Amino acid sequence: MDVSKWGLGRIMQLPDHCFGSRWPVGLAVVGSPAAGVFDITELALPEVCVIWELSAWYDTAELGQMYFELRLGDMVPTTWAEFQLNELLFRGVRYGPGVNGYFHITSMTSIDWRNLKMPVQSAGRRVILGVPAGVAIATRIQVVITVSSIPREVPDCLLSV
Repeated sequence: MDVSKWGLGRIMQLPDHCFGSRWPVGLAVVGSPAAGVFDITELALPEVCVIWELSAWYDTAELGQMYFELRLGDMVPTTWAEFQLNELLFRGVRYGPGVNGYFHITSMTSIDWRNLKMPVQSAGRRVILGVPAGVAIATRIQVVITVSSIPREVPDCLLSV
């Protein structure tokens, strides 16, 4: 059955297995506390996609903490101000009062969000990872997001029940 004309809300009610193949989108930075550092995914996301999982970890030689943001954009920014002009990917994440969009992670820990099923209207943009200047930056931070496209068709038997 063709579901390409369904609204996004209705499509998101379909069972998870209807969304087909999922693939990882990875980012990594090695940086300096003197300036913000950025990475951008190699491939653009589909126009509308679903984020299923987010994993982030970093390693360092000393105990510390890390802040980072994920945004949608078309090119690697050169400054933090330019980076912040891009749309936040996870709008609900909040580190503190007035500090929206920051993920906070301490050394030797990780972030593992599973079963998100979060729809994203990416407009074909790519994911950008940004780490601001002035934080005790890690040796390396890696982020992996698992995504899938939106189904255009589902088996008729699925909807006949």
